Amino acid sequence: MKRDLSVGSLHIELLRESPEQFRMVWRGRSEDRDPADYLNPFLISSIEVLSDELLVCDFRELEYINSSTIPPILRMIKKLHIDGKSARIVYDSNSSWQTASFTAFRIITDTMDLIEISGE
Repeated sequence: MKRDLSVGSLHIELLRESPEQFRMVWRGRSEDRDPADYLNPFLISSIEVLSDELLVCDFRELEYINSSTIPPILRMIKKLHIDGKSARIVYDSNSSWQTASFTAFRIITDTMDLIEISGE
């Protein structure tokens, strides 16, 4: 199974890596004023295909996101938590903007047992 979203220079690919795991790879740049219009439906529908599989959200190839992209990502994380889904969020620890953004996400997800955020 494979699902994709491409808008401008932002590309997100959801693929099943194994029977136990899906990977969502984010690439490019998210610079739209209101990306929630297309991100929320894509992210929510992507979560809905999960049963007991781990979702790995891989942001390491993402070059840039503006502040308008943060709320849809947080909404996705909250939905994963509410639905009791396991997720591992991976970011590029060599990128200062990714480290700053995902450190803030880590604080938000601190009490969410099934959500792990790590820099690689």
